[in-house]
Amino acid sequence: FDLNGDGRRNEILIKDRYRSFWLFDENLKIIGQGSGQTGHYPFPFDLTGNGKDEIIIGFSARGQDGQPLWSRDAELFDHTDAISAGNYTGDPNARPRIYSCGSDEGFLVFGEDGNIIRHVRVGHAQTQSVGQYRPETPELEILITNFWRNTGIATLLDPDGNILQQEELIPGSSHVQPVNWRGDGAEFAMLHGDAE
Repeated sequence: FDLNGDGRRNEILIKDRYRSFWLFDENLKIIGQGSGQTGHYPFPFDLTGNGKDEIIIGFSARGQDGQPLWSRDAELFDHTDAISAGNYTGDPNARPRIYSCGSDEGFLVFGEDGNIIRHVRVGHAQTQSVGQYRPETPELEILITNFWRNTGIATLLDPDGNILQQEELIPGSSHVQPVNWRGDGAEFAMLHGDAE
């Protein structure tokens, strides 16, 4: 993370399975810690516009010391499997949002203030990627895949959390990495490393 705002991501976050995390500087001196629902992948993002990364972790946003700016952990009963944040709308003046695959909670869109803008129950939302999957629109789309009891269902959503398309494509939960395969700006989702 870049918790100091110096343009370098020198700070390190280490977490346990789902409850606690610790922040270290580049010399491995502890500079903060926190507890709550940690999920799988904390996400660095300058949510407040102060030039420093905030910590998007679980269903919360935290400051540079690890303390909550806001948290929805007590309301949501599973954990986050994938997080992204940004302005995907195509409107340069739109405010950033946080996009969470919340396991059995489904897919959630949060405002920068922590309010839930959209809660889409699509099953066990596990992975996500953001890409220009529909090049005819200026916005980016979010592609998520499911795991557990509804494995392999892929859902394409717009930045407001509206379902654009849904298919059962794959026998497992793929990371659907966006790939500009043709070089023309339209992205495909890589389901598997096999060219066929």
